[in-house]
Amino acid sequence: MFMTMKKDELLNNILAILHHVKNDEAKLDEIYNFLSDYVEEDEDFIEIPDKFKLLVKNTADSVGMGQICYINPETLELVEIPKELLEGAFWGSDESIWESELDKTSQWTSKITIEPLRPQEFYRIMELFTDNLSDPDFQTKLHIALGQKKPFASFKNMIDHSDFRQDWFSFKQEQMERYVAGILADHKLF
Repeated sequence: MFMTMKKDELLNNILAILHHVKNDEAKLDEIYNFLSDYVEEDEDFIEIPDKFKLLVKNTADSVGMGQICYINPETLELVEIPKELLEGAFWGSDESIWESELDKTSQWTSKITIEPLRPQEFYRIMELFTDNLSDPDFQTKLHIALGQKKPFASFKNMIDHSDFRQDWFSFKQEQMERYVAGILADHKLF
């Protein structure tokens, strides 16, 4: 007769297995990789259809640079406007260029607006990256940097002078694309 275990019993059995292999780094690594892959693939995963991949990438790039993006869901046209311009704190080139781009969006029958991440959301991405590092020494240094008075500058300085710089850029891009894909999926674009 088949019996299902209760949640607490399952957890105790899993912990017993982990205890049994606690001194075998290779087995622990294998278990960790399996669980990480299993957990990461569930609810947060959004399959981006091919026709949207470039739009998601370009939007993620722009949002990552602090721009507000407007997407026409009918044509998939993307308009990017510096957030500072909309907040009245923009200085630099001819503002009329941006105003004509913004005017274009008012002619659309509908639009999806994607804003840059709030600082606490971006901080969470830095934490996730740090938590998933394979180098425990550098991981500790990044945790310390994130606890500094200026965590963003401290984190950037540590990353820029490390072997993990490209890993960070790839991770950040992936997270930004997830953010954009989530918004587009919420708007039933795919």
